[in-house]
Amino acid sequence: MSESTKAKPNAKKNIFRVKVGHVLLGLIAFGSLVGLMLYSLTALSAHELDKRALLNQEGDASAMTFVQRESFNVLLDFHEWTTGEMSAREVQISRAMLGQRLSVVTESGLATFDLTEDGYRDALVELDQIIMQIADVPDAERVEFEQGIEDKLDNFASETRYLSQTFEALTEAQTEATVAERVQAEVIQAVLLAIGMVAGGALGAWVTIDIVRGFRTVLRKIQQQRENLEWTRNRLLLVQKVDEKCRELIRSIHTGKPTEVLLAELKDYLFSLATDLWLDVEIDNGEITKFELIKDPSSDISDEDREFMHHRMNEVLQAALSRDVQDQVLTFEREYDNLTGLPNRNLFTATIETKVRESSNSDVVAIMLIDIDRFRDVNGSLGYEAGDVLLREVANHLGRFKSGNEHAARLSGDEFGFAGVFESREAAAARAAELIEDLKFSTTLAGLDSVVTSSVGVAISEPGSADATELARCASLAIYLAKAEGERSGFTIFSPTEHEAMLTTWQEEIAVRNALRSGEFVMHFQPIVSLETHKPVGVEALIRWERPGHGLVPPDQFLPIVNRAGLTAELGSEVLRESLATWSRTISRVFTKLDLPTPYVSINVEVAQLEDPSFVQFVLTQAANAHVPTTAIVLEVTEHTLAAGDVVLGQLQRLREAGVRIALDDFGTGYSNLGQAQKMPLDILKIDKSFLEAVDTDDRSHRMVSDVTNMAKGQNLKVTAEGIESQLVAELLAGMTVDYGQGYHFSKALPEADLERWLDNFS
Repeated sequence: MSESTKAKPNAKKNIFRVKVGHVLLGLIAFGSLVGLMLYSLTALSAHELDKRALLNQEGDASAMTFVQRESFNVLLDFHEWTTGEMSAREVQISRAMLGQRLSVVTESGLATFDLTEDGYRDALVELDQIIMQIADVPDAERVEFEQGIEDKLDNFASETRYLSQTFEALTEAQTEATVAERVQAEVIQAVLLAIGMVAGGALGAWVTIDIVRGFRTVLRKIQQQRENLEWTRNRLLLVQKVDEKCRELIRSIHTGKPTEVLLAELKDYLFSLATDLWLDVEIDNGEITKFELIKDPSSDISDEDREFMHHRMNEVLQAALSRDVQDQVLTFEREYDNLTGLPNRNLFTATIETKVRESSNSDVVAIMLIDIDRFRDVNGSLGYEAGDVLLREVANHLGRFKSGNEHAARLSGDEFGFAGVFESREAAAARAAELIEDLKFSTTLAGLDSVVTSSVGVAISEPGSADATELARCASLAIYLAKAEGERSGFTIFSPTEHEAMLTTWQEEIAVRNALRSGEFVMHFQPIVSLETHKPVGVEALIRWERPGHGLVPPDQFLPIVNRAGLTAELGSEVLRESLATWSRTISRVFTKLDLPTPYVSINVEVAQLEDPSFVQFVLTQAANAHVPTTAIVLEVTEHTLAAGDVVLGQLQRLREAGVRIALDDFGTGYSNLGQAQKMPLDILKIDKSFLEAVDTDDRSHRMVSDVTNMAKGQNLKVTAEGIESQLVAELLAGMTVDYGQGYHFSKALPEADLERWLDNFS
């Protein structure tokens, strides 16, 4: 399509354009019509007034007729008085009747007297003077008297007759004026109508001429638009072809067609469309660095069409590259860990299976499972951000440590995997030893200098007999055994002869470990009551295991397994976190609602927790996170803590200095005494329930409890008695000044919701 055939349609013009003359003529015609209407309304009002005036004149004429009649009656009555037929009094009455007629107000708003002429009024005055004299005239002199005033009577009669003539002349003049005004109004209306008709006709003729001219212009433009439509149709066909092809290519992108194949189809399509167009494309690392649609100078393809094809083809290629990027992201998310960038468990397992298949009969395959020591404590005391930093640090160490034939992965949480193919079991064991040493390093977490260690469990196959599933199972047992030692940097290489017998125990410990990670451990709380006020003062947090298929497992059945699995500190951290959260969420709220003093929560801690140098900071951080005052925390320790050394005692002292109270639990069940307990920073002494079994029946037991209480009081310790099961025992203990008590007499250990109901009912 040549450039000359692509003239764009001219801008659309109006067929008919209003001109100034049209407006002027229209205004003249409109003004004439408006003037005619207004003048007609005015004339109509004037005619109505004239009509009313004529009616008023008729009323005035009637009034004047009555005046004439009464005037003549007065003259007739006067004559009859002269002849003696009527008295002077009757003549005066006739005159009074005339006066009434003259005082009548007509429709014109004037009195009849005001409508008379001056001559009539003067004659009436002379008549009145005569009437006033007749009463004194003797009967014999009446004729003579009449003859003497005959000229005045004649004058009054003449003026009376003239009244009608004068009024008729006035009425005729007014009628003629009204007719003249009406004629003038009709002439003006006719002139206005003529002006409006002439202006309207001129306007119509002018508009008709302009419309005819516009129609001729339209005919010329139609021809021009036909040519433009042909150009548009050809361009639309080109656009449609390009769009349909691009849609087809985009659909093929969704079906997974490779980008290289799609680009080749684009170029082939372009060649079939126009041999004088070619595509120059460069792609670097999934991004288009160059995309040009070049046109030969002799091509009849317009620049606009070339730009359109360039845009649509670029869209197709961009969609294909975006698909590739999304596929790469999905593949990465499916096979790699987002936090560390290491392969995940799926890719690690697939890699091991591949290595097992490819290994020779003389090679061995080794799987090493790595677990960061005390990682949960890092999350709990320093926060999850510090935990993420630690995970990335370990991943970086593994990345630098592995060689070309080895593979590292993050499997879950703080568990990593390492695998490789080695020449012998000895080489694999040596490599594992190097790995655990490499994973001992110092770093800074949340601004604190920290020493990081990891435990490693290793499983090594026999030469030429590797099984990926069996290796993974053995490595899991090995890491379990490494963590079960309870020390840092645990290291165990699985040996079938040594470890097969431990599988049953291992399975139990695995169940405990899974229970810890899946949230099967729950907290119950036993109320502690003041024996003096009989009101609750706090609770003791006690752990239970809701094991699927077994129900609620008591602690004496699973705590030994927890200790063997090396999970004592980890489980203790969970107990402390959840206990403080419950205090903040429920216990404190209910005590405040019941207007009771601030309660405390008593939490059991083990020596393994106290031996951790970060334990004090962990407790204080968890208290701050849960908004629990340190004075509301009681940590219960056993008599075994006395043998733990100065480090543990120093930890307890720092906790007391921060406001945390320390309680000695189960006193009397070990070999210590209050003299030895003085070495410990204590606030509360808890008498074991075994002391209370016969306190209400045996004097020796009674004295023993009383003596222990008195000795504790002598050291300024509060005393709590455990295992109170009757009101009698509670009263005996209160008499011994025992401060607090707990036991089934008050309540068993309750879940959080039941504890809230118990507190509400207790109040």
